[in-house]
Amino acid sequence: MAKNNLRFGYHFIRYSLAAGCAVGLAGSYCAYQVVHAVPEGPVPAGYALGTLWALGLEAALFIAVFAVFAARNLAKRVKVLADALNHGADGDLTCRLDTGSDDEFGKLHRNFNVMMEQLAGVVSRVAQSISELQKIASDIDQVSKKGLTSAELQSEGVAEASQAVGEINQSVQQIAKWVDDLSGSATDNASAILEMSASIEQVNQHVDTLSLAAEEVSSSIIEMTAAEKQIGASAQSLLGEATTASALVAELDVSIKQVGENALHAAKISDVVRQDAQNGAQAVEATISGIGEIRSSSRSTVKAMQNLSLRAADIGKILLVIDEVAEQTNLLALNASIIAAQAGEQGKGFAVVAHEIKELARRTSSSTREISEIIEGVKEETTSVVQAIKASEERIAEGELLSQRSGEALRKIVDGVQDSAPRVNEIAQTTEEQAKLSENMRQAMDRVAEMVGQIVRATREQGRGSEQIVSAVERMKDFTAQVRSTTRSQTATSSHIVHATEDITQMIRNVRRACEEEAESTKQIVRAMESIRESSLTTVEVNRIMDGAVTGLSEQVKLLQQKMAGLAV
Repeated sequence: MAKNNLRFGYHFIRYSLAAGCAVGLAGSYCAYQVVHAVPEGPVPAGYALGTLWALGLEAALFIAVFAVFAARNLAKRVKVLADALNHGADGDLTCRLDTGSDDEFGKLHRNFNVMMEQLAGVVSRVAQSISELQKIASDIDQVSKKGLTSAELQSEGVAEASQAVGEINQSVQQIAKWVDDLSGSATDNASAILEMSASIEQVNQHVDTLSLAAEEVSSSIIEMTAAEKQIGASAQSLLGEATTASALVAELDVSIKQVGENALHAAKISDVVRQDAQNGAQAVEATISGIGEIRSSSRSTVKAMQNLSLRAADIGKILLVIDEVAEQTNLLALNASIIAAQAGEQGKGFAVVAHEIKELARRTSSSTREISEIIEGVKEETTSVVQAIKASEERIAEGELLSQRSGEALRKIVDGVQDSAPRVNEIAQTTEEQAKLSENMRQAMDRVAEMVGQIVRATREQGRGSEQIVSAVERMKDFTAQVRSTTRSQTATSSHIVHATEDITQMIRNVRRACEEEAESTKQIVRAMESIRESSLTTVEVNRIMDGAVTGLSEQVKLLQQKMAGLAV
């Protein structure tokens, strides 16, 4: 409606000026004809009448146009409109024009007021959007800092876990070395125990022989003199065998003590392995907890990015409205320029107004394009950040799965070590008891050797009397009975030692298998730690990108605030 009213006033003034020009040309033509057509004599009545009509009509049109301009007070009203446009161009959107008249200027004033109100509303909405953008940028900045802190904590946890895994791997290698040494010691102990069993069997045979000889001596004391040499030879042989048996028992004692020390060493190793495995499990649980916190931070960041995209879309809609207002303003400037051109000298002020309107429209369009570019940049950055966070979440899920597998492997290792620890302690206790028994056996063999020496000396002193010989024979019977009992007990003990050694060998094999499984588990943990480290680096990079995007957004918001600060609503 406003455009039609302005167009009517514009056409009226243009047609009036054209009609005045046409009438002036017609009057000039008639005057020329009057002067040149009849140079001498009286002027024809027709020419004179036409000239008078043309001059009168031209004068009437001039008077009408002048009356219209005078009635409208065109110059003053154009100055008022120019001042209002200058205020608007300076950023004062609160200025309003009087809309009391119903002519074209009154309609132009009303259109100007409507334009100022629309611009003020747009500026208010843009200011609200800027406040929302500041709040969103602050939230994103906080989320980015939290994500960066979580990523750094995860990186530190991964480094600590990697160090713990390295220590566990070294412990596993040391344990494997100790297990190999223990296996060799167990093999040597088994060989020594077999030799000891054979020696004990041989001592049994000699003790039986000695017992038979004592019976023969006690039953045939008369034949003692005749058999003195034979008894001396037998006693000498028995002394040699007793010495050999004593040496073997001493070796057995040393082997048993070595087995005990190895068993205690294995128990300590089991405790160290259990402690290292528990530390590794705690590190893995801490890593899983850190991954959960990073996933929560990533989801919060994605939500904030989506909200930012929605706000950017709303700002884009507002920019479309601003662009439409700028187009209307440009059209008003074009109409004002045409009116100023038709008004001549009196339209110069109106031309200034048109120029100011056009400049205001140009600045508005330029600001709209800049804001649109900023919004598009924000959309692209938010899309890149969301994609990077999604990729990071996939890496985080893989790292969490690998950490859970590593935790299960460490728990299996802890369970295996806890199961083997009581067995190793039982072996150590059994070995300690066997050491005590071997000590008793060694003392008994020493006594046997001493008794055999006494027998040898007794055979040499045979001439001192039969009573001494009988007494010596009786003592020899007692000693042989003790030796027989000790050798039988030692035989049973050696059998127990053989079984215990077999159990130790089997447990050593189990420990070796556990070490191999633990080595494989540490390799998996190393791979998992590597994946988690890559994920941590990706997360840190994403947070840095997001921090840069937030910084750019804050700078653009500050720039937009500076531009909006010059507009008074």
